[in-house]
Amino acid sequence: MASIFEEHHLCPSSSQLSSEQFCNAECIFVQDENKFIFNNIQTSQARFKPANSSKFPCVLILAIKSVGPKLIGQIEVFDMPTTTLSFSSQWYTFAVVTFTPQRMQLYSAVFEAQVEESSRMTPTIRNKVLQFDLLG
Repeated sequence: MASIFEEHHLCPSSSQLSSEQFCNAECIFVQDENKFIFNNIQTSQARFKPANSSKFPCVLILAIKSVGPKLIGQIEVFDMPTTTLSFSSQWYTFAVVTFTPQRMQLYSAVFEAQVEESSRMTPTIRNKVLQFDLLG
């Protein structure tokens, strides 16, 4: 899991977020709560690095899901230009998420990545989903 967030700060516990190491960090993954925090009120961009460790090529389907009711006229503040990533065997690529806040408030969503089904996959690989909270 840590390799996915290799370009960002990894914080073991939310109780450590106020420490000097993390208080000025732009993007932080909090391991004990499975959440990724955009710690900047301006536009930020995060790159996540999923990898294909199998011997078969695969396709990863990405999504950002809203949390709570969607309001009329609400602008999405988390954006992902690519929702499908293709991997060769033993390869990696980057998924990019942009955070563009509209107001000074807390925003949240869920990032989800799931392997597209293929006849070559075992049942355990087919059902794996990477999911974590996005906060900004």
